[in-house]
Amino acid sequence: MKKIPLAHAALAFLLGDMAVQMGWGACLAGIFILAVDFWILRTLSWRKTRIILFCAALLLSYLFGALRTGYSQQCQLRALRLVEENERLIFEGKLYKKEIKNENTIYYLKTVRIREGNLGQILFYPKEDRCPVGSVLAAEAKTLDWHTAENEGEFDEREYYLSMGIVAKCSEEKLLLLRTPLFSWGEALFRLRQKMTAVYQNSLTAEEPGLLSMMTLGDRSLSDPEVKDLFAEAGLSHIFAISGLHISVVGAGVYTLLRRRRHSILLSSVVGVALVLCYAAMVGASVSSVRAAGMFAALMLAGTMGWTYDSVSALSGM
Repeated sequence: MKKIPLAHAALAFLLGDMAVQMGWGACLAGIFILAVDFWILRTLSWRKTRIILFCAALLLSYLFGALRTGYSQQCQLRALRLVEENERLIFEGKLYKKEIKNENTIYYLKTVRIREGNLGQILFYPKEDRCPVGSVLAAEAKTLDWHTAENEGEFDEREYYLSMGIVAKCSEEKLLLLRTPLFSWGEALFRLRQKMTAVYQNSLTAEEPGLLSMMTLGDRSLSDPEVKDLFAEAGLSHIFAISGLHISVVGAGVYTLLRRRRHSILLSSVVGVALVLCYAAMVGASVSSVRAAGMFAALMLAGTMGWTYDSVSALSGM
């Protein structure tokens, strides 16, 4: 237990987050769990000063989790009120991600500002794709309604995007490109993803392009709904999530190849981590892919520094 302090801090942070989201019951449960943790720490062969400092760190982690979640919720509620009060938005924001769904290009914008205040993140549907990732743009747009779940268990678009911090979606009426980057890695990775998808479409037939796109790129735009339903009914939908298996194949494969060619551990680790980060960004930087990329980076760091890799601490740091 004393060898994984980061895991304790992560637990305290999560308990603080749950206390804000779930109310007093979760708050009291969190305090009880921390009290038990403190009692267990007293049995360790640590100096009294060290135990006090560690307990203070746990309390700070708990408070930080609660304050961070509370502040995020307040900002989100304020942004939702601003969206509800305006059927049309005139805003400025930065494009950080692009996607193509149902033959429509979707821009993910962050640091979006309107005259009345900050919105944070929104989805924007342009008439055509003419802005590279990393661009700053201004637009006048019409807000669109979310698809909400009508039956229990149905996909709720609004709740899904709100969980990602996205407060609105809107379609273009006017668009002005304010600033473009000299070179955009995000745009290069987006184009590479589109080229790989085109190769699948030109080389494969029937359901194969959609299946391979989902399994390697996280792209569901080509998938047949009936095929997805079949995998869901069989309980195999998880194989389409870009996670640890994909990251380990890409990163560990490159690392092993470089080591066999007698390159140094440092160079092999840096190249492997860089490739994994690019891959995670290319497939959309989903929660599972970012977590797996972070844990792989921790593994490479441990190997480079001569440390023992601890999966619990690596997972807690994500």
